[in-house]
Amino acid sequence: MAFSFTFSEPRDARQTATAYYATGSEARTREPRVDVLIEATVVGFDATTTPVQAGRCRLFIGKRSDPFFADADGVLHWLVDDAVGDFQWTGSDTFARANTFSIALEVPNDLLGQGPSI
Repeated sequence: MAFSFTFSEPRDARQTATAYYATGSEARTREPRVDVLIEATVVGFDATTTPVQAGRCRLFIGKRSDPFFADADGVLHWLVDDAVGDFQWTGSDTFARANTFSIALEVPNDLLGQGPSI
C-alpha cells in the first residue's frame, strides 16, 4: 500500500492538499493516486490549523513548533571546557523559535495491510 499527497499551487498565502491511497501494483507506481482519502484540505501556515476528519481517516498538514529541545549553550560549554560530565545546564532552548512542517495521517489498521510489518 502507499499513501501519496499532492499540493495545489500557493495562492493568496493559501494552499490545499489531497491525500491518496493505493494498493497492489498501483502502490508501486511513481505517483500512486487511486483512491482519494481526503481532498483539498487546507495546509496550515500558522498554529491555528486543526486535523481534518474524512470518513475513517484524519489528516493534518501544516506548521507546528519544533518539539525537539536542545541546550546548545550547555553543550558548547561542555565541549570548550573539555570536562567530561561537567555539562552546564543553561535551560536555553536553541530551537525555541524553530518550526517544522508536518504531514500526519491517521488511518484505521485495515488500511495498513494484513502482515505484522509496515
